[in-house]
Parts: sequence; structure tokens; C-alpha cells
Amino acid sequence: MSIFMSSVYIPTGGWMLTEKKVFYAMPFMPVTGEPRIWDSNNEEHERYINLCRKIYSSKYKNSNSYYYLFNEDLLDTFESFFNWTDARTVIPIGSTHPLVYHFADYISSAIGCSTLDVINKVEKGVFTLDNNKTLPEGKILLVDDIITSGSAIVSAIQTLLKTGKYQLEDIDILCIGKTERDLNVWDNNKVIANLT
Repeated sequence: MSIFMSSVYIPTGGWMLTEKKVFYAMPFMPVTGEPRIWDSNNEEHERYINLCRKIYSSKYKNSNSYYYLFNEDLLDTFESFFNWTDARTVIPIGSTHPLVYHFADYISSAIGCSTLDVINKVEKGVFTLDNNKTLPEGKILLVDDIITSGSAIVSAIQTLLKTGKYQLEDIDILCIGKTERDLNVWDNNKVIANLT
């Protein structure tokens, strides 16, 4: 598998929007755990959908499937990202689901840096910082589990930028997967092209 890239746009003053790259391993995930399309004769499609199910099971059912995702299924994919980032601290985006925290711990252990749980979720798309914790120096890696619209990532980045401690270039972003609302037809060329 390969690391995929998408963009979110961060308001940076007035009407200005600045593009920020978001990296993730699983593209075109169904919006729910179950796909609307299914090709039982296609082994790559079946493998892909099973990975999506593991991700959703880990997020919403608090299963231990995440262990296999990180240590087997997606291991090579994330290792290619580890060689690219120079982040010194991993910060999970606050969530009511444990998967993002497991992901943050896995990433920080793999790249040999610390995890700091400092972003708290107030409500959907609204975050605050834990004032009892000191923000780290240097580059940070913001992690989330599944990105859909990107609004949570934008809000979390804005929360960090408001402190004045970071510039946009100080923040890298990594997610497990990205949903695709318009994936109605299975297309091996679109989805499987980089899944080797």
C-alpha cells in the first residue's frame, strides 16, 4: 500500500485560505462500515473491504482489530510515512472513540517520539486545549482516525495556531483512512492502483 494525500484549507486571515496536506493509508472508505458495493469475485476488493471493516470495528465497537491494522495490515504503509516526517511529538485529535489514541500511541512508538493528549473535543468540530499540559516545542504530527470532510482537522489546527506557538508548516497530519461518499461503482484502477 501507499500513503495517499488529500488537502484541507485553513483560514489564515481575512479571506485567505492556505492549503494543508493530509496523509492517509486507506482511500475511498465507505462512509459506514458496510460498503454499498460488493464484488465477491474480486480478491483485492474483498481484502480492501475487510480492512475497512477492521477500522470501523476498532473505532465504533472498541475491538482489538487495531492491533492487526497497525502491526500487520498497514505496517508497510505507515513505515513509508515514518521516513518522511520529522515530527517530535504526536498529538491525537480529541475524540470519544479510542481508535485515535491507539493510533497515536502506535505512531509515536514507531517513530520514537512522545504522545501528548492535549486537544479535547467539546462538541463536533469544536476543540479546546488542556491548559494543564504544556505544548511541545518543534514539529508536531496531528493524527486522526478517519477523515470525511476534514472539518475536525481544520478546527484542531486552528486551535493549535491560536496559541501562537506554531506555524502551519510546524504541523504534519496523518490519518488512518478517508471516506468517499461518492464511491458507488467499484473501480480497481481508482482504488487498488497503489494497494500492492
